[in-house]
Amino acid sequence: MTILQLALLGLGAGTAYVLLGQGIVLIYRGSGLLNFAQGAIAMLTAEVYNEMTANLGWPTPVALITAIGLAGSVGLLMQVGILRRLKQASALTRLIATLGLFTLIYGLATVWWGQEVQPVYSLLPSNLVQLGGGLSISADRLYLLLLAVTLTAVLWRVYQKTRFGLATSAVAENELVAISLGWSPNMVSAVNWTVGTALAGLAGILLAPIVGLGVSALTLAVIPGLAAALLGQFRSFWLTLAGGLGIGIAQSYVSRYVSTPGWSDAVPFLLIIALVVVRGKALPVRGEFLERPVRVGTGRYSFKWLIPLVVGAGVVIELLSSTWVLAVSTSLLLGVIALSMVLVTGYAGQISLAQVTIAGMGTLAAGLTSHYWNVPFGVCVLIGIVAAMVIGFVVGLPALRCRGVNLAVVTIGMSLVIEEVILGNQSLQGGLSGLTVTSPSLFGVSLDYGTHPIRYTLMVLVFFCLSGLVIVNIRRGSTGRRLLALRTNERAAASVGINVTAGKLFAFTVGAGIAGLAGALSAFQFAQADVTNYTTVGSISVLVNVVVGGIGYIGGGINGGLSGQSGVEYQALSYLGGSWFNYLTALGGALVLLILVVQPHGAADEIFRRLRKKKVHEATEETRTTSRREYKPVVDGGDLGRALKVHDVSVHFGRVQAVKNMTFQVAPGEVVGIIGPNGAGKTSVIDALCGFVKSSGSVSLGDVDLTGKSATRRATEGLSRTFQSVELFDDMTVLDNVKVAAERGGIGSSVADIFYPRSKALPRIAEAAIDDLDLRRDLGRNPDELPAGRRRLVGIARALSGSPGALLLDEPAAGLSDIESSELGHLIRHLADNWDLSVVLVEHNVDLVARVCDRVVAMDLGAVIAQGSPDDVLRSPAVVAAYLGQSIEGPVLPEPSKAINA
Repeated sequence: MTILQLALLGLGAGTAYVLLGQGIVLIYRGSGLLNFAQGAIAMLTAEVYNEMTANLGWPTPVALITAIGLAGSVGLLMQVGILRRLKQASALTRLIATLGLFTLIYGLATVWWGQEVQPVYSLLPSNLVQLGGGLSISADRLYLLLLAVTLTAVLWRVYQKTRFGLATSAVAENELVAISLGWSPNMVSAVNWTVGTALAGLAGILLAPIVGLGVSALTLAVIPGLAAALLGQFRSFWLTLAGGLGIGIAQSYVSRYVSTPGWSDAVPFLLIIALVVVRGKALPVRGEFLERPVRVGTGRYSFKWLIPLVVGAGVVIELLSSTWVLAVSTSLLLGVIALSMVLVTGYAGQISLAQVTIAGMGTLAAGLTSHYWNVPFGVCVLIGIVAAMVIGFVVGLPALRCRGVNLAVVTIGMSLVIEEVILGNQSLQGGLSGLTVTSPSLFGVSLDYGTHPIRYTLMVLVFFCLSGLVIVNIRRGSTGRRLLALRTNERAAASVGINVTAGKLFAFTVGAGIAGLAGALSAFQFAQADVTNYTTVGSISVLVNVVVGGIGYIGGGINGGLSGQSGVEYQALSYLGGSWFNYLTALGGALVLLILVVQPHGAADEIFRRLRKKKVHEATEETRTTSRREYKPVVDGGDLGRALKVHDVSVHFGRVQAVKNMTFQVAPGEVVGIIGPNGAGKTSVIDALCGFVKSSGSVSLGDVDLTGKSATRRATEGLSRTFQSVELFDDMTVLDNVKVAAERGGIGSSVADIFYPRSKALPRIAEAAIDDLDLRRDLGRNPDELPAGRRRLVGIARALSGSPGALLLDEPAAGLSDIESSELGHLIRHLADNWDLSVVLVEHNVDLVARVCDRVVAMDLGAVIAQGSPDDVLRSPAVVAAYLGQSIEGPVLPEPSKAINA
């Protein structure tokens, strides 16, 4: 078979992926949301269409229109009934809502139609068409290709040239502007959801004859559709077309030349993952950070109630019947996997849809070790944990270069690769007899479930509690603060010296180890280790249940276990008679949609907020006077500062040169201002100095050369900054914002936090920053409870807490009153004179610059146009022209005055 013939064979599936992908792109362009339920909607439509034509005898055109209309209606109801109510919720919450819809449809379809795959006829002609040269292709493939190309052209035309398409782009860029132009963002989003899901329905009907009509096969077709949309960056219709066709053709090639099952799905996706990683960035660009994430628990607990609860649970287990013991043990094992999701997704903010399949790797490793080498139970469990940690580390690597929806697509793809290629590999499942394992025992005590089910269940209860302790210990320690910081804002986290790479890999690796523990323990629940139940759909289902309970709380892990397949809720539903327990998966999907609307942070958050005694703070503007605070010399003797030397620094964004050959120096105790009109490149200078953008030239602080070093390394070396938009960690208290900048922890402290997180006193420099900025009374508040002026002070305090040698302030006076700006100027002089810091001040408030700075650098279009004393620079004709756009004789900017004395 020729290469060209194989390519032609791959066009059928490829064009269906295009239709799925284009629908995903439409929805993303219209609402900024990735629809993971696209494949489930395609499956539902195909099943309904088959019912109408095969069983009810409906005419094909009527059935086609009705089924596609059903798909569009599902999308419309989802947008209007659920997502519109979640408009202010976190991005994770809205993404989980689509997974809830996925789970609801998948669960109902499994009950109604089962998992059998049946062949169906294509509604398109399927006769062979001879293309010459010995090449032939089924006619339906040609029609599908023509449909995909035509649809792509139509979509491109509509969204590039029509008013609705332009309105869609406007809504995506700025909703307020779109509203001012007379467009309703809700209407635009609803139309795009309706059309996008209708395309999914059409794709399902056309794909079913190619892959077979089956619930799982069609539902998981969303993954190559997501991959195609990912290649199009969720915006380009033509790149999505190329991506979908490319994936279909690649699958055809791999199926022909690789006999191992699963690789036809895996190889194309691995290539896409590689592309995403290469195309991604270690840190997000300016302004690219998620909305406020879901709330998390405090991590505090008391043994006074923990021990009685555990003992009481053990007593209950002793009294249960055998069927209930099995349900409890299953729920506890699933609960351990769910706890890993609390760490990875709740605390670290990394969307992982692979935790269940990672647990399957723990089962496989432990089962293989016991089956072939007869290794003791405890050693097998350790091997399962280590194997899962290795896989978790690998799954976490793409998170270093991509985030958000891209990471969600990558992890679900990697989950499918693990499921199909490794867990589905028959050669790793022990042959005909399966992976038989030895009877488990610890310290001479038999834990065999067959003979001692209660002992085994009690052991799993102990491991569940230990896993929960690990999670809350991490939350209470410095590691937990670092994880919360990086999930909120990676740029701000790097600016205070947090190693974003290490934090993400820690979360993925430790989370995988916890999931691997559950997998390794489950390998010994019965006489054979079974890896067939660890699926990608299972990962989605457990994650949905964790979100219902509260993804940031231990309660989320508990609910994830209770609601799992064959768990406690499953057993309880069986008492209702009939097959109610078969609806458990669908129930979880429906429940998550309801819970997210009522309580987006999960049930545990609502319970926690009602039970705890919450001190209500009123964030009011304090009465301000013209009197200034008296600052004291810094406790460390005023020798913090180091000279900042910048030589020939340039920054390019494509063909645009944002900064051109910037050279200046700042001595300790000196304030240098950088001024210029909007777009002059001022913030780009700070980004370049701090390592947030690529630049040429050299930067040094004292005797340390910072050139080429990462943003995190520059921060730890003493180069600290604030942000124009403040960018605090709003889900942490002011005290924790300061602590996370003051703490310096490596892998050793992170490991120590797992076992015993110690509370460390604030360094003297952080205490001095709190006192000098008068923040002591605000330490227990979250930054978003504070007025704008005090939020900026918190940003400065956070920057100071890391003992910087130089401080870079990016428009700190933005939004402040004249009185606040005056006080800010007094503070800046204090930091230079009494803290001996080298200070760079980027500011639009020229009067503040004139009063505070020792020297000023003026910029325009990325280049330095004047440099010297404030008097000389502010009177420069070039500076006046840059601000006003023309040359004017005489000074028109504020009259410079003397620098403020501390």
